[in-house]
Amino acid sequence: MIIDCSASAAVAARYAHWLSEGIHIVTPNKKANSAAWGEYERIREARRAAGSHYLYEATVGAGLPVIQTLRDLRENRGRDPSHRRHVLGDARLLFNT
Repeated sequence: MIIDCSASAAVAARYAHWLSEGIHIVTPNKKANSAAWGEYERIREARRAAGSHYLYEATVGAGLPVIQTLRDLRENRGRDPSHRRHVLGDARLLFNT
């Protein structure tokens, strides 16, 4: 497992290789996810092919994490009302500051 807490584009450029080798990556580094679309697709394909995990989280506004909340809501497709309350609560924090 690699935990990348940098903001380095050079480190992010190695993600596809590491993932293809079965190495899991945990990172808040936004460089890989905001790179050219082809590079992002290489990372996703390497992860799928090797069965490795690529875990990341980004923040917006005052540093509130939203990606996992939105992913949970999408995967849940509104079946659990508690997720809706959670997202609405996060939205209040975002827009009432």
